[in-house]
Amino acid sequence: MQTPPYPAGGKCSSGSRCPPYGCPTESCYGARTVTVTATSTVTVHSRPTSSSVCASPSETVTLRRIWNPVWQDHFYTTDSREAAYSGSHSEITEEASPGSIFLTQVAGTVPLWRCYWSTDGKYDHFYTADKTEFQSAQLRGCTEYPDRASVGYLYPTGRCGTIALYRLFNHQQKDHLYTSDLAERNDLLGSGTYEDEGVTGYILPHTTI
Repeated sequence: MQTPPYPAGGKCSSGSRCPPYGCPTESCYGARTVTVTATSTVTVHSRPTSSSVCASPSETVTLRRIWNPVWQDHFYTTDSREAAYSGSHSEITEEASPGSIFLTQVAGTVPLWRCYWSTDGKYDHFYTADKTEFQSAQLRGCTEYPDRASVGYLYPTGRCGTIALYRLFNHQQKDHLYTSDLAERNDLLGSGTYEDEGVTGYILPHTTI
């Protein structure tokens, strides 16, 4: 069994043992016409609600995708320290990023929760924007990162120029894979190695940053 790459000290700030890979706008005013009497109208400019405001893409950070062939595991992070630490191991490679998410919560976004399963020396990192699903995974043995339960924030529905973040699962390797590349998704589903688990949420493509 391979020993996970724990950082120096082997402890998170909370005192618990470090998990794999370390511890972790522009506003517009929309016009609408309101009828005051049967013979006259007045234009009212209303301030947009939080659900209609798009945060600046400059507030996002890259969601990095890392592959460990020894563990048969895809790992995603917005933390450069986690990425750098994982990259210090020769067997690990960084793959194309699916896009960008928010490091802090902005209007309309939800946390992208993360945890991991460890079985027979292999790991499966799991990410979901559904808090109920995340809690259910924890009950089934998915270990939460003690210092940072979410990797960032994304939109639960398509808006503000976002793209879908698809989730797939390989039962043989016990690996969850997340991609915004529709061609990659279709190729993996077509090969029979991965099964479709729907859309996790919506993220910003790199072209908007």
